[in-house]
Amino acid sequence: MSRSRGRWTLLCGLGLASLLGGGSCKRRDTLPPVVFAPLSDDGDDEAGVHDAPTWPAPVRAELDNQALVYWQHESDTTGFHVRVFLPTRDGDGKLLRASEVLWWARVFEVRLAPALKRNSVDVRVDLSPGRLEVALSGPNSSLERVLTKLASVFATAPSDRQRARAQGWAVKRFHVPRHAEVAAVDVTCRLLGLRSGTQLASRAELIEGNRPIDWPVLVDPRRAVVVVHSSQTAMASGETLGALARDWIAPRSGGPTGVSAVERLRGELGVLPSVRGRLAGSGQADLHVVEPDVDVSGGRPTLVLGRVVPTPTAADRAMARLAQRVVQESIDARLELVGDRAVFLVRVPLLDRDVPAGIARTLRALTSFAETQQTRGRLTQAARLWLGARLVEHSLAGEDWTALWSESLDLAVSDPEIVRALAREAEGMMAISPEQLQQWMRQWLHPAQSDPGWTWSVAGLDAAGEKALSGSNRLVTSRWGAN
Repeated sequence: MSRSRGRWTLLCGLGLASLLGGGSCKRRDTLPPVVFAPLSDDGDDEAGVHDAPTWPAPVRAELDNQALVYWQHESDTTGFHVRVFLPTRDGDGKLLRASEVLWWARVFEVRLAPALKRNSVDVRVDLSPGRLEVALSGPNSSLERVLTKLASVFATAPSDRQRARAQGWAVKRFHVPRHAEVAAVDVTCRLLGLRSGTQLASRAELIEGNRPIDWPVLVDPRRAVVVVHSSQTAMASGETLGALARDWIAPRSGGPTGVSAVERLRGELGVLPSVRGRLAGSGQADLHVVEPDVDVSGGRPTLVLGRVVPTPTAADRAMARLAQRVVQESIDARLELVGDRAVFLVRVPLLDRDVPAGIARTLRALTSFAETQQTRGRLTQAARLWLGARLVEHSLAGEDWTALWSESLDLAVSDPEIVRALAREAEGMMAISPEQLQQWMRQWLHPAQSDPGWTWSVAGLDAAGEKALSGSNRLVTSRWGAN
């Protein structure tokens, strides 16, 4: 369940001041003031370890239309970044279909990119599990223009021409999944209890163009979060934000879905399905042979195995990340952290002539990790490589604080944690001892452990490959796709 930026896969407490921007009834020519106050994590003010991207606490306000705004002021930055977070859920809290999310992403590009190009503003839409992020970057002189344009876009539904153009872009840019991606989505859906249609888009759905959710529901400000990084202060843009609140009106029905960013953008994570299976030994999990009902571009047959691990604290999240980085040195291991849980996946490319042996090698590797204590030096190296890579990525992205805020959001369980989540993850990783990591790996990565259990799926095998696996595994074949 690796983080998906613009692709088809895995679209998978407060402690804050209460700040209102005025009454709900107002004349259009009278704008209430937007009041900001500091957002604190109630911790110390140290910048954190040098390996972690950090920033001062932003200021926060709730606009009159109940949109949340977080504003990071940096006096010497040369440009601005604005990121609007919208949950990809309908009015009842159910995840939208992946095809619909991709289509809405193209709608935003169609409506914003041409209009802002003359202002040297870059427009893109990032897709993260459970949310859509409209990201805009440009020179400081264009910030007011961008906020004004956003207000205009949110206030009116797309025209028929814009809808048609967005549909054309979505179909043209459609990413046909490979076997490895189909297997990964299948495992993730089984582990998290998701419908495949919310994670896997189909070209047919994009061409058909059904859009059951209304525009006002998608852009409801009571569900939205706006994050700004600029050399301009929040107070200096108070009038423009007031106009944003005035023009971006919430639908008459329904109400706020949460008073914090975490509540709005992650929603209810839900109860996990019961998974009770081992990859080795007694009580072995069924091996799902996936035959997708969508177009697949091919690629090597791939087995994906995975399990959910609990990550209720910052220390748990740091442990899971360090384990993944160590394991990744030998096998293809992925991790997606979302609040109090994480999904740990391992991908195994298979050769038809040697399918059982390929699986056996991976299981032996996992067993070795669970039973072998790593050295202090290896843990330090793995942590620094990960943290260093994140710093480089941050630098290449133009020091976009809003992108870091997005990454940090997935590590936090409450809004106050967002400010320091990346730094605390870094501190936690560097503090883990070899004994602690081995104990964690023995509990969560051993193929013979089953509480909660493992599940695994394979896609792209031919008849000979399935026959080779059937002797040592119970195979369950399923037609599966964007249902």
